[in-house]
Amino acid sequence: MIFAKLFSLEPSSARTISKSLRLNEDLTEAIALGHDLGHTPFGHSGEGTLNRLMKEGFKHNEQSVRVAEVIENLNLTQETLDGILNHTGQTIPFTLEGQIVKISDRIAYINHDIQDAIRAEIIKESDIPSDCLEYFSLSNRQRMSKMVTDIVQNSFDKDKITMSDECWHYLDKLRNWMFENVYFSHGAKSEEAKAQGVLENLFNYYMEQLSYSFNSTDELKLQRTVCDYVSGMTDRYVLMKYEENFLPAPFNRKNDDGFFDEKKNKHNWFDWSEMDKQQGWGSYDGTQDADYFAKEPERDHFQDWLDLNWAYGDPDSDPLKPL
Repeated sequence: MIFAKLFSLEPSSARTISKSLRLNEDLTEAIALGHDLGHTPFGHSGEGTLNRLMKEGFKHNEQSVRVAEVIENLNLTQETLDGILNHTGQTIPFTLEGQIVKISDRIAYINHDIQDAIRAEIIKESDIPSDCLEYFSLSNRQRMSKMVTDIVQNSFDKDKITMSDECWHYLDKLRNWMFENVYFSHGAKSEEAKAQGVLENLFNYYMEQLSYSFNSTDELKLQRTVCDYVSGMTDRYVLMKYEENFLPAPFNRKNDDGFFDEKKNKHNWFDWSEMDKQQGWGSYDGTQDADYFAKEPERDHFQDWLDLNWAYGDPDSDPLKPL
């Protein structure tokens, strides 16, 4: 079920910085690969939606730790978990490797988002502040190289990972400009309400179905079960589930949330060990490609997810007990 919702340059740039500073490259890469496992469909917009819907709130960095520790039960070090948890926000990871991932996350998403915004015609190259272009260059490769080099030069043999004041000034200016002209622009935000509606409707749909089937169960447990399932979806998969459950369908389309079939019951546990041997992949998380669904359309995916989430509980006493 492990999947990495991350920027392709981030693990490589973080590892490059770590190697140049003679730090633990493997620890750096482990943090980089795991830091965004908890990201929702539709990115930070989806995160805000789940944070509003969940009584206990929702933060993608905390969900990343939950995916690693609880859902996947990975044997990760405290250094790795700390780096994952503190890669965002005001808190600072206690290892230099974690600090590398934190700063690499920022430079990676800014550089990628510039290229994406240009391709989407939200901005033009000429719109970018001229002093930032002069300092960093328009070339994505040169811009990344300058940032990485600056971090290495200013962090070598020091007890924290940092940039020069000049580089940080232009990076921060570029980031603020991106928020004003891309992230909060009309072009980029025009579809946000639709995306939030898709996620909210699907969340409420699963809550309603589970509440009907397990009406004596604590609502927080129901929310956590649904949140773990929905937050692990990709954009494409959550749209497919929305179409299945809310849009009119031809007679030959099959909804694969068969958990609610009256023939199912809470004791119908799935043999994951046998499935893993047959398929060659771990627990199902809703991110496999469309060819999988074409190959096995009869699979009961929501049931699989719930079985996984309750596999270590006592089905007779508490069928919705989280791991």
